[in-house]
Amino acid sequence: GGGGVGLRGGGPPAGGGGRRGPTGWRVPPGGVGGAATGDVVVVTTPHVQVTLNDARALLDVSSGATVLSVESGEAVYRSPGGGGKLGAGAHVTIEAPKPVAVAAPAADSVAPTPKPSPSSLAAETALYHRAQKARAGGAHDEAVKVLREYQALYPAGLFAPEVSLALMGSLQARGELSEAAAEAGHFLERFPDEPQAARVKVWRKELEGSR
Repeated sequence: GGGGVGLRGGGPPAGGGGRRGPTGWRVPPGGVGGAATGDVVVVTTPHVQVTLNDARALLDVSSGATVLSVESGEAVYRSPGGGGKLGAGAHVTIEAPKPVAVAAPAADSVAPTPKPSPSSLAAETALYHRAQKARAGGAHDEAVKVLREYQALYPAGLFAPEVSLALMGSLQARGELSEAAAEAGHFLERFPDEPQAARVKVWRKELEGSR
């Protein structure tokens, strides 16, 4: 069995000067400590990344799987095995990926497009969690450095939208409003269909109006 935690959006972001922005949390096996703030909340477990947009959900995390149950609003989830959207009353179990044996291709066959290996996914996740840890500790200089590194190494990575959101927040916390607004613009160009896009658009206008 694992521990569960209820999360709901609401309130200004940490270090955000009263403006609403992105918030992220990491959930280890057995549950999570602390409270979630922000209308858009990003939660990461060892198996899945969940975005709550004005939503309330329960995550039950064990060593082998994460069970996501949505109580209200909408949740978007991503994992190495896929993703989707859930509405109120829906639930899904996301299990840890299992190794799959692949037969060697024939000599004259076309080589398939390479997919991220488990080791590369682990490295990507570790870098994202390192940035989140720095942000949680208020080390925004370190967070910006690591988030920029992630963007350079994994421009289309599993956590690319969340990295952009986190970078906006850390830039804002450092008082770099022009850079934060620019990152918001990049987010809207690259991820226009993300549930956070509408909030980012409003947030960007607020930043530009305060300069």
